[in-house]
Amino acid sequence: MIAIVLLPCPFCGSAPDAERYEPHKHFLAQMPDYPGAWCIECPRCEFRLFDHESEAAVIQRWNKR
Repeated sequence: MIAIVLLPCPFCGSAPDAERYEPHKHFLAQMPDYPGAWCIECPRCEFRLFDHESEAAVIQRWNKR
């Protein structure tokens, strides 16, 4: 397994959190099904990046300075 290296937040320097949002259906509201996404978020300043295609893509975008 390859270790994932996330650079600190480009705005405040805090360590980010990575999370996977699984695909799901909305039963109580008239909304389209959610396709799922990978998210990297700064817990301090709440800056977020999402990608619906791959974890590698969102990591690459986060680490790009």
